[in-house]
Amino acid sequence: MKCGSCGHPLEPQKKFCGECGAPAPGGSGNTASTGGEDVHGGLYQAGRDVVVNPPPEAPPLATYEAVSKWRSPFTQGLLSWAGVIIGLMSLFPLWKLLQPVLGLFTSEPEGDPGSPNIAWLVAFLVLVLVLTLIFYLRRLTKGQLRVPLKFGWAVSGSGRRITIEKIRAGKCPLCGGKMRYYNKPTKWIDHIDANGRKRREVTERLPVLECTRNPRHWVEVDPAEEAES
Repeated sequence: MKCGSCGHPLEPQKKFCGECGAPAPGGSGNTASTGGEDVHGGLYQAGRDVVVNPPPEAPPLATYEAVSKWRSPFTQGLLSWAGVIIGLMSLFPLWKLLQPVLGLFTSEPEGDPGSPNIAWLVAFLVLVLVLTLIFYLRRLTKGQLRVPLKFGWAVSGSGRRITIEKIRAGKCPLCGGKMRYYNKPTKWIDHIDANGRKRREVTERLPVLECTRNPRHWVEVDPAEEAES
């Protein structure tokens, strides 16, 4: 292979003539170098022109502030111990131990003095509800999650401690309207009863910030934001 400009012989891997510096026939003299830096966006080469397409602009973000109103003494470790203790209490027949006291308020069925009374059944249900609540709160502290309550309030497990927060939402980034923080139904199943009555069963709710002017302006809020180490 020879140089098309001066006729000097060229090696096949050479891109430029060592005699006159002209590009080798069939070689590509059009190169683009970043100098070791990053290139953001698409990079296209046409002839000797390099076109860089900038990435599309990110949509505006909805903002909010979580203001701590009450930080409880219930930590993840304390909730774990409370769950174990209450779980054991619900397994033992405590109604027998408390039978003398409960007998002052309720009467036992005739002919069956050893059967549990209504007061014990109520106490058992209360223990089960408290145990369920403790395991739920422990899940929040373990994952350091934030869950919406009502009227812009939330319960948070940030720092592995139960905290009651007030969510102060910013304005809607699309229309400037007021936004609210709540659990929005995002998936559901519609049922039709035999009498033709429609009933909706919600299968999924997500914490969102939603514009009060236009319900279509909403954004999902990550429940695991701002976790403390």
